[in-house]
Amino acid sequence: MPSWQPFNWYRDVLYYDIVFSQTTRQEVEFLERMVSTHGTGGRRVLEPGCGSGRLVAAMGARGWTVHGFDIEPRALEFARARVQRLVDDRRRRGQAKVRLSLGRFDHFKARANSFDLAHCLYSTLLHATRPGEAEAHMVRMADALRIGGLYVLGIHLTDYRRREPIRERADCRRGSTRVIYTLRHDPPQRATRLQPMRCRLTVRSARSDGVQRLESTWNFRTYDERELRALLACEPRLRLVATHDFNHDPDALNEGRGATFDRVLVLRRER
Repeated sequence: MPSWQPFNWYRDVLYYDIVFSQTTRQEVEFLERMVSTHGTGGRRVLEPGCGSGRLVAAMGARGWTVHGFDIEPRALEFARARVQRLVDDRRRRGQAKVRLSLGRFDHFKARANSFDLAHCLYSTLLHATRPGEAEAHMVRMADALRIGGLYVLGIHLTDYRRREPIRERADCRRGSTRVIYTLRHDPPQRATRLQPMRCRLTVRSARSDGVQRLESTWNFRTYDERELRALLACEPRLRLVATHDFNHDPDALNEGRGATFDRVLVLRRER
């Protein structure tokens, strides 16, 4: 049996970036469409849990004024280097303004009533596992948005009846580096509202000998439909105006029916 080296892929984010960067353009175009359809039309964006900075950099390069924050200092170092590479040309012409800072979901510094868009697309909020943390986050996000501003929140819902693991797999490349990614969702624990997660990466690169086998584990906070409604109800200034899924197709609505448990909620600050 192969041995797996412990690894935090939310801290050392190169491989995370390789796995998810292939969908960056589609996500940015989806977000821009949401703002033009449901929002203010403005171009100031806040990203909590910005990680490797792929969306921060992409939106900065398209002329957005961007503020991203993350709890991991090493992830922010990676993001700053990425932003520097991708927005330098626009920055020289005065067309890109990007700020990155340390911050928690429930406690971060951002100017109130100043953003046209905030987004958290792939269940990042499920890392807020402490009681009250996600609720505090929703209040602070509403504070940060302008009237008419949008919070686009992606979240994978929980089926508490599930007794078997769910597995995802992707095979991704960047240059000479190949990353085989497998993610295991263990059955949720209803009593604690925690779901054990395990990510394994098999990495082959021309810059290193042999194969790296890396393993990262963590817990997600769980939400079923009722628990999600309770979370949204804690911040009445945010009203649900559309629901999509993780395909990020702006023309395909997900009304919460069917087999998928993925939700991308478009929330608009109304007052």
